[in-house]
Amino acid sequence: MKTIRVILFTLLAISISGSLSAQKFGRYQVAIIAQGGDRVYADMVQKALGEDKRFLFISEKDIPFILKEWEKRQSGITEDDSITLLKNVDYFVQATNVRNSGPILVKHESKDKDGNVTVTYTYETEISLDIKVTDIQGGGEVKSRGASGRGSDENAAFSVKSAMNSLQSNIKVAVAILFPINAEIFDLSSTHVKMLSGTEQGVKDGQKYILKSKKKVNIGGKERNFETDIGFVQVKKVHDDNAEAFVIFLDNMDDKKDAFIWAEEKYFSNIAMELSLVGAMNRGEFATLKDSIFEIGAGVLMGNLFQYGVAADLFINGRYLGVNPALELRYNFHVYKGLFFLVGLDAGVSYIQTVSNLRVHASDPGTYTGIPDKNGIIEVQSKQLIVKSILGYATIHAGVKLFFSPHVYGLVTAGYAYSPDAKFKYVQDKDTPEELLNSIEDYSSYVPTMAVRGAKIALTVGVIF
Repeated sequence: MKTIRVILFTLLAISISGSLSAQKFGRYQVAIIAQGGDRVYADMVQKALGEDKRFLFISEKDIPFILKEWEKRQSGITEDDSITLLKNVDYFVQATNVRNSGPILVKHESKDKDGNVTVTYTYETEISLDIKVTDIQGGGEVKSRGASGRGSDENAAFSVKSAMNSLQSNIKVAVAILFPINAEIFDLSSTHVKMLSGTEQGVKDGQKYILKSKKKVNIGGKERNFETDIGFVQVKKVHDDNAEAFVIFLDNMDDKKDAFIWAEEKYFSNIAMELSLVGAMNRGEFATLKDSIFEIGAGVLMGNLFQYGVAADLFINGRYLGVNPALELRYNFHVYKGLFFLVGLDAGVSYIQTVSNLRVHASDPGTYTGIPDKNGIIEVQSKQLIVKSILGYATIHAGVKLFFSPHVYGLVTAGYAYSPDAKFKYVQDKDTPEELLNSIEDYSSYVPTMAVRGAKIALTVGVIF
């Protein structure tokens, strides 16, 4: 397999990448700008940035002088050699446009099944702001991203505290999106990438990166930088100052030999939503459950290679309705580019419901009449019961996952589901005399075996956010 090795020297990086200076791949000198009452929110932004080793903070006492130099530069009345402090600043970062509503007392009313109204009160707080980033060395380019937090509690102070905690978490997400990690590439093939950034630069296992290419092209007699996305990779091993990643997508590299290539972090929440069509072979004793049935499933999972979450299947078969909520564990093994092999386990509760005619023994209390069968059972056609069954189950499955894009993938899995016979069965019916319901000791005549067992094959589409 042909390997393309891209050797990057600092001078080459500067000459080709233009605005992609060596600083873009190193540490950032950041000035946190606070105005008036926004100091507390500026501190929250600084806390989020401080968790990343890439950021160094300008001393607060120097910031007024730096701002004056910035004003002079913006006015255009000074020479560059008169700007001294500003040369050591990469970004201004500011928490701005703060909106704070609350704590507001909110009334809640709820009714029970008998119509009785219960009134409760909670304090609701919502705080939102914009994080504004000014790229000083990039000509003053400004970008921003919003963050917000909500809190609810019976205590006003706790409501505000909850909103602030929520806001801090979302500020961390906003900062990660505003400052993606950029890494130089020193080894690139069709299946793997080595990056000149490691734990010291904030790289972590499982992170995903877009491979980018910048090349000088001649357009109308003028040389211009042409930037494109050429691939998508995921980190598999991180060292102090470098990292290894496997390729999920990669364009043809024949025309990229003279290009400057780097990796830019692609932020994901690592939350995946899935929709499935499941074919299940059920081995129950009851006739209508012996045949194959189709289930519609949905799930929400978190994580990268190791995933965990919740899922549920729904099936309707004749008079039977079933819902199978479960907890799911899954591990994904990378095979080649966008192809993964996975194994998983889910365990949960199966709830099955059906409508059945009332069955009574000829000797049971009541005035029901009819012709009994050989066992002395009379089936009352005019009287129906809603019979429910609850039982635990588990499914072991394996399959393959294929990425169609950085956000969308498909899954084909096969597994085996097992559950014991229903351990808990009960009847919901308001009109049937209680003494008659109490006389029914065995619901097997209604639902002999409400078990979900057998092979299951699923086709799934997932989206990662």
